[in-house]
Amino acid sequence: MSVLPSLAYIVLVVLDLSAAIPSLLEERSVVAALVSGEAPWMFRLRMRSHTSRSENGHSSSMVDSARIDVLDPAGIRRQTLVARPEEAALFLSTVELVDVDFDGVADLRYVRDAYHCVTYYEVWRFDAKRRRFVTDRLTRALGELQNMSVDPTARVVADHPGCHLHPGEHFQSYRIVGDRLVPAT
Repeated sequence: MSVLPSLAYIVLVVLDLSAAIPSLLEERSVVAALVSGEAPWMFRLRMRSHTSRSENGHSSSMVDSARIDVLDPAGIRRQTLVARPEEAALFLSTVELVDVDFDGVADLRYVRDAYHCVTYYEVWRFDAKRRRFVTDRLTRALGELQNMSVDPTARVVADHPGCHLHPGEHFQSYRIVGDRLVPAT
């Protein structure tokens, strides 16, 4: 008979936990022209998260998944970009349109990893011919740069290693040649 009350307790706990973990879907849309002079595209950003309560009653929110639906000017979904599960929390809060390869077309980047003072980005370039965001040798190389900055005037990307640049500390600038990063001189 001592087994039955224990089973009943377990069932009650499971029911209580399922009620305490609601799923939440957040969605927002951004409209932007990828190519100057063209009709704008829409980016529907979606994040699914859940809230849980600890034994002491504190709530915490965990992001389960994050994605961007890419819709062309006619409203047709052309692509869905999905963050890796471990990157989902940063994905939607840091995604931005920036022309990382200086081809006149906006690309997407978001913070993939952020440590004390070092940030790494995930980059998707927009392939104007295929009308899709792509990853390739260049985007992987860009993703390895620490604290990457983009200078459209000088047409360089820069790697800023470490936490703080002091006078005399250096960073490396790169030009983009094809699908490669070449040190700028």
